[in-house]
Amino acid sequence: MVKRLTQQYKDDGTSVWNKPYIKDTLLEMTHHKCCYCEAPLNERGGFMEVEHVHPKHEYPDEVLDWENLLPICKNCNINKSSYDTKKYGFVDSSLVDPKDYFQTKNYRYMPKNDEAQATRKLLKLNSADTLVSKRFNIGNAILEKVEDLLEEVIEHQGKPDKFLNDVNTLREVLKLVQPDKSYSAIISSVLLNSRSYNRIKEIIKDANHWDISLEDLEKSARQIAFDEVKN
Repeated sequence: MVKRLTQQYKDDGTSVWNKPYIKDTLLEMTHHKCCYCEAPLNERGGFMEVEHVHPKHEYPDEVLDWENLLPICKNCNINKSSYDTKKYGFVDSSLVDPKDYFQTKNYRYMPKNDEAQATRKLLKLNSADTLVSKRFNIGNAILEKVEDLLEEVIEHQGKPDKFLNDVNTLREVLKLVQPDKSYSAIISSVLLNSRSYNRIKEIIKDANHWDISLEDLEKSARQIAFDEVKN
């Protein structure tokens, strides 16, 4: 069937990839987020589109190769357009670990090499109005919550009931930076590198309340978090 559909595309340009079983599976792969900018695929330009990492016009034989398909938002798809990723530098996050190519600072991607620089520029990953502002709003709300929580944790040491509530609050905070959350790669970086978060963790550990649930949530967040550029 793949050969037949591929030939159909080559013959008349039919969008043979727009099949529910393809799109649904791609969405599950990235937790319903754009494969590049992490925007939820009901924001930033509408619903999901199917991305061809290697442009379909240049490489029609790959139009249904599974390794060449990713879910993408409309803005990233427009920005990437027919850019030839085989000829020019590009970071394919489905094949490599983005953390090897980017660091983060102030809710922005900071490239480590020329490929990352080209990808960031092409996709406008640091667009102030469509991306950075949304990352900041979510991340800043989390940081404010953590700063308030630090004061409570310090105050509630020696008060078991209140302290346990604080532990549960931290658990809920960590749930906000899991892989299924919007923009969580950058926001997890901000949280895990914050002094307030690490001080809370230290206090909870000293009180012997750092449990397997907290450990698993932090581990999951750390797997997607980038290194933060130090000022």
